[in-house]
Amino acid sequence: MIELIPKKSLDQQLRIKRFLIGTSSYIIFILTFIICHWLGLFRLPLAKFSIIIGMIALINLGFYLVFLFDINLYFKEKSLTIAQITVGTIVIMIAIYYANEARGAFLLLYMVTFSFGVFRLKVRQFLFLTLIVITGYSVNLSLLKIYHPETLNMTVELLRLLILSVVFTWFSFIGGYINRLREKVEELATKDGLTKVFNRRKIFEVLEREVELSKRQLYHFGLLMIDIDDFKKINDSYGHLAGDLILTNVAKAIKIALRTEDYLGRYGGEEFLAVLTNPTPENALLCANRIKEVVENLETEFKNKKIKVTISTGVTVYLPDESLDTTLARADKALYMAKERGKNTVVALDFTNKELKQF
Repeated sequence: MIELIPKKSLDQQLRIKRFLIGTSSYIIFILTFIICHWLGLFRLPLAKFSIIIGMIALINLGFYLVFLFDINLYFKEKSLTIAQITVGTIVIMIAIYYANEARGAFLLLYMVTFSFGVFRLKVRQFLFLTLIVITGYSVNLSLLKIYHPETLNMTVELLRLLILSVVFTWFSFIGGYINRLREKVEELATKDGLTKVFNRRKIFEVLEREVELSKRQLYHFGLLMIDIDDFKKINDSYGHLAGDLILTNVAKAIKIALRTEDYLGRYGGEEFLAVLTNPTPENALLCANRIKEVVENLETEFKNKKIKVTISTGVTVYLPDESLDTTLARADKALYMAKERGKNTVVALDFTNKELKQF
């Protein structure tokens, strides 16, 4: 049985769901176009009309295949929201050009396409799409004036263009504001309030997603369990404000040392958990040593004093089909071994709890 939303990462599943909701809008568009054609409101032969409807269907199928085969992940804007809204805008432009008395009514369809960007796009992106709408309508009017002047009342059309410009410029700022609110709410729900890395709940969501991807694609992900050495002594000696500042600076240093495709979360207290996507055990060990050196050279200034800290790290790599608890326990065991060896140390264990040597 074919699944419309196949088992993928949570983010990718959400993108496919959004796309399918957008596709339902196209179904409404097509039904509207068919009714208008049946009522004689399109000056378009049935054959050409059918070709346009077929192209709309093919374009949507193309987008679906892009998401299905993860091609969208190669783009900066992985949800392809701007691309989808742009295509929807072009479809409406074509409908407006061939419509007669219904031209004004079709302008309302732009609101449908723009609504899908409310939770994704920034003001400048909305303004870019607004420019496309205004330019497209202006081009339509120019072509109609040349080839079908009998269908135009330029006073009315220029008024429509003015209103279109005002409404969608306003919508751009409102949409961008709503998106900023969404980002703030998302940050509160997923980020640790002090260090601004992922909170415990979110990093476990990442882990569960990586487990699913590992089972499906048979690749490993790495875990670094990182603990700040003697953190209680730092709090006792300098106070909790100094401790909070050190936590923040260490989190920043670790994040800089990681790759952009890796994840970092606060596991609890002075402990962090880094998730490395698709590393070899050796690469995971190299990454942990790099982080250890970065933190070792870090200085935190507090009340004219420079405080230095070290970290201990337990390293392991997830083995497909084992439980996440097993992997976490192995990373925790490696961390315990690092603490036992005098701290400021990295210990890596493979799937069989055999230690990987430093190199």
